[in-house]
Amino acid sequence: MGETTTIPRIVPVISDYQKSFNAKIRDRLEKLTGFPVTDSNIFQLVMEHHGAVNVSRMTVQVGMRSFTSEPIVAIFAINGWFQVCTKSMGALAGSPKYISGKDVIEVVKYRDARPQEARAAAYPGPEGNRV
Repeated sequence: MGETTTIPRIVPVISDYQKSFNAKIRDRLEKLTGFPVTDSNIFQLVMEHHGAVNVSRMTVQVGMRSFTSEPIVAIFAINGWFQVCTKSMGALAGSPKYISGKDVIEVVKYRDARPQEARAAAYPGPEGNRV
């Protein structure tokens, strides 16, 4: 007991489709808020809330169902805040869920490489990165 096991995190490569989708949402959010999006390549946020009695931790990531029954489709950093979007909250309509940057203890970004390049980097053949 008392021993902690860390499970390796698998962070996906951002696809061209996700980049394109994020760009459309980013443009919508910049018009909505009047502030530029500073990061649109976010996959996951880990937050920590210090309550009066205990500390609670929460993770939100693209693809998870959080806040509503809809999956999260994008996460953005904007003006010291994070905006978590589902289709009806920020992406296509409505306002995103705002999370204060003060509460976020970890930001996990998508890996930015094409699948073939990522595979070559992860599993180099006998002659370097050739697969």
